[in-house]
Amino acid sequence: MDEQLEYQARPPRRGPSMAAVVFTALLFGLIAGFGGTILAVWAMQHNYLPAQLGITQPVNTGDDPAPVISLPGGGEQSDFVRVADALDESVVFINTTNEVPVPTWFGGVDTQVRKGMGTGIIVSADGYILTNYHVAGDADRTSVTVMHQSGKKEYAAKLIGGDAQLDLAVLKIEASSLRAARFGDSNALKPGEWVMAIGNPFGFEHTVSVGVISALGRYLDTSAATRMRDLIQTDAAINPGNSGGPLVNMRGEVIGINTAVYVGGGNGGPQANSIGFAIPSNRAKKAVEQIRKTGRVQYPYLGVGFIDITEEMRRELHLPVKQGAVVNKVYPESPAEKAGIQQGDVIVKADGKALFGKDALGSAIAKKGVGDILTLELRRWDEHTAKWDTKTAQAKIADAPKEFLRSMQSGEEQPEETRRQPRALPFPFGF
Repeated sequence: MDEQLEYQARPPRRGPSMAAVVFTALLFGLIAGFGGTILAVWAMQHNYLPAQLGITQPVNTGDDPAPVISLPGGGEQSDFVRVADALDESVVFINTTNEVPVPTWFGGVDTQVRKGMGTGIIVSADGYILTNYHVAGDADRTSVTVMHQSGKKEYAAKLIGGDAQLDLAVLKIEASSLRAARFGDSNALKPGEWVMAIGNPFGFEHTVSVGVISALGRYLDTSAATRMRDLIQTDAAINPGNSGGPLVNMRGEVIGINTAVYVGGGNGGPQANSIGFAIPSNRAKKAVEQIRKTGRVQYPYLGVGFIDITEEMRRELHLPVKQGAVVNKVYPESPAEKAGIQQGDVIVKADGKALFGKDALGSAIAKKGVGDILTLELRRWDEHTAKWDTKTAQAKIADAPKEFLRSMQSGEEQPEETRRQPRALPFPFGF
């Protein structure tokens, strides 16, 4: 409670002279300043500075030391230092060259050389490297610089295969005894976890930035008309040249492949800050295996078109739930049709988990492998009883047909609602 003091009026009295006031103020100021300095030094030495002053002094009593992990190198270094050291030889610098035809003033064609850069991750000791497709997928020539204990060495790289929509590519260099990175389980991630991005932003090799998992299951359209779903969002700094590099946890495991950054600023709007995205490691691991075996990526396919439920849609259609996805198309001979899913069904759960947020059904499908069973709980309107019935459907996920993939890439099957999603920018040729 604030204490209020009441003062009674007093008759005026003669005060000290101005010179006396000034002299006294200067004297006390010198004494207070000298004494305050001594007190502050003593307080800092004894960790007694109050938080109200806005000055904090870390205290380590020895009872709660900084956490450490079991990684190569030993010593008493912190998690961040040890993770960066453990991944140093597993992260590579990628340079690309493209020869682009350019028309001349006199009707001829000249050749312009365009160079780009990016980052990659060693995934096997015999020279397989994972990166973004937009870094090296369309390059005429690609070179990879690897950090060895004896120093840096540059290798010519061959493209084994990749996928533009997933934005992953696998390269091969002729090398042996390389240090391959370890991959973690991206399905086990939680928002708020510490993560580290390692890469070559603007050509500054092996740059480390630190942040947290900001969100999971993000859905984006990129400027290249590529639709990306189930992305990891992080505030760890990602810049041109980071593309294809690892996002790692504090156990030194790769849990994401850095692929895009949201810049904002469209139509004169505000610029974004610290909004980066990474492809989950579980999907990347599957893609590497498939590309090494067949040169291409399999896409999990249910065979439905759907729209996420909005409050306006719920009111207009009198839907029985607030969250989920309304099926607006079922493809012939698809896993969905074989499982008995119908147009107008409202899917509310996938594998027992409620569908919350944008593209939750798409994310659930994307996490499946070809041949896996996806169990769906749905609501279906019964014309005879005039009620919504609860049903369960089990669909065996298939490999997406080429026709379906082409329609998705062109946006033909993309609902108008999802066409208005924020756009992120993967950097062409690593920029």
